[in-house]
Amino acid sequence: MKLSFICSALILSFASSLSLSAQRPGGEERSRPAIASVMGTVVEMDGVTPVSFASVALVAMRDSSVVAGQLANEDGSFALTELPIGRYR
Repeated sequence: MKLSFICSALILSFASSLSLSAQRPGGEERSRPAIASVMGTVVEMDGVTPVSFASVALVAMRDSSVVAGQLANEDGSFALTELPIGRYR
């Protein structure tokens, strides 16, 4: 009787620890530090002429959500900073 109780308790604790380690609170991904940046210049098709005040958006590959965005400067330059590391387009 005592042995079956101990075995049951061990199996139950082992099974519950597996399910707890496999899930994150709220089903969220592990948060990543916001240390990445993307910088560049928006240019015309000729590759030389800058596009003033162009819209720039950084889109997550995972779910196509917009992570960051801004307008380029008058010279076409932009800098998106303090971004979580990830895969974007």
